[in-house]
Amino acid sequence: AEPLIKATAGYSYYDVKEGVVTDKDIGAKTQVIVDYEIRRGGFDGPAIETSADRNRMPFLFTVGTGAVNRAIDDAVRGMKPGGTRRLVVPAKFDKGIDEEVYVQMRLRAIKGTSSFNICAVPPNGRVTPSVFCQEGARPDVP
Repeated sequence: AEPLIKATAGYSYYDVKEGVVTDKDIGAKTQVIVDYEIRRGGFDGPAIETSADRNRMPFLFTVGTGAVNRAIDDAVRGMKPGGTRRLVVPAKFDKGIDEEVYVQMRLRAIKGTSSFNICAVPPNGRVTPSVFCQEGARPDVP
């Protein structure tokens, strides 16, 4: 296992794979698309949810708007497209999670600047928002 880096925000992480270098930086008001897996008990533990589930999709969210769990919002900064990062997120870190969880996320794309505060789900109504979507985020696609 890779050594975990303790982030100042209070979670731990390590990079499984570096992404492709790009001239786009991820900062506040940057919209990103992220594939994810949320597991309990370890990175190989049972899945709570993944973006590959039939009723899920990759995260589309705007960084720095409070749309998603603070660990996800913080950890995506500094990632490059195609990069994969693993996080250990403590219990009670944010709304929606009451246990320590293990998250793997892969940055699909940096979309660019956006003012939308969203944690997107498809508009077909058959998909429920992720446990990492936060109150205040509109669970829809603008």
